[in-house]
Amino acid sequence: MRYPPWTAEDALAAGRRFVAQHGTLPKATDLQGCYGLSSGRMIRHLCGSLRQCQGRLAPELLPVPAPARRRPGARRVGWGRPRGRARLHALRRECGRLGAQGARGGG
Repeated sequence: MRYPPWTAEDALAAGRRFVAQHGTLPKATDLQGCYGLSSGRMIRHLCGSLRQCQGRLAPELLPVPAPARRRPGARRVGWGRPRGRARLHALRRECGRLGAQGARGGG
């Protein structure tokens, strides 16, 4: 038996029923269960992603991401900055692996 295709409104209505019943937003594992929800693939097709679908269902229930924290006064030194690049090249020389740019004498 073939079921009718899901629409975005159908998926959101099923999600609202889930929120009303369980008090939480549906997670990826809930989409695989027997909760009357559409599949994860269908959610991504209709809404873009599960997170976007959750935001349309109940934005107030979405967890707020914590801001990234660094120690006060700590400096960021990445591989892309001059000192970081120098460290990377020193490490390559130490290991005996110059790479394509080191063999040519560049970068």
